[in-house]
Amino acid sequence: MLELILTNISIILLILLLSSFINEYTGVQKIKSKKRKYTIYTVLLIVNFIYFFDSYNEDETLLSSNLIILGIDILFILTNFFSLIFKRKGFYGKYMVLGILFLILPFFSIMMFALRGLPHG
Repeated sequence: MLELILTNISIILLILLLSSFINEYTGVQKIKSKKRKYTIYTVLLIVNFIYFFDSYNEDETLLSSNLIILGIDILFILTNFFSLIFKRKGFYGKYMVLGILFLILPFFSIMMFALRGLPHG
């Protein structure tokens, strides 16, 4: 159950990070806070429904969703890194650091799955 909570927190942080980056990049508030909330609710509802109604594969569901979150976050960090190098705007560095900080939760969840497979003793 702790893995589900960490996955939900990771999803919320990633959606907030991506939407605020889009708003900062365009200079106009394209994604309003109401739309952000609906997006978060929808994604969390889908992930939690899949987790609770697919009780046979619940560990694989959480592991694959954490891997997807990890992949999106790494792509986000690489995009900000190359934009920081070539465009020389300061806010890319801020979002790159936030992306690196948000990698902690998916890594922690994946390591919890990995430690669960070790023999006890």
